[in-house]
Amino acid sequence: MIEDNYRFSESDAVAHIDNLGQKMIVKEVKRRLVFQSTGETDQETGTFKKVERSKIDGIIVYWFEENEQGKKTIREQKFHSSLLVPFTIAQKGKEAVDKWIEKKANNNKFKSLK
Repeated sequence: MIEDNYRFSESDAVAHIDNLGQKMIVKEVKRRLVFQSTGETDQETGTFKKVERSKIDGIIVYWFEENEQGKKTIREQKFHSSLLVPFTIAQKGKEAVDKWIEKKANNNKFKSLK
């Protein structure tokens, strides 16, 4: 069972929401640093205090495709995390994926495309 607070990490098997049958592997979770205001004022400078946060900038995945000659080639692409689902969920079908996305959408840390 996938937990409610699931986070993608390297080597996870995932699928794109528009191609549930294609198994892809997470190569890297790209992150960027942002500074977020705490809402408190710094008494010395008079400015808002800020804390450093890490935000996901995208998830790089790879997968194998077979060409016309029967040779396998590796493909790689970066996706937004809301476009990917764990492959174990994807194998259960579109209904299970929709349910998983809806459950994650109700969690304020995840935004659905719907």
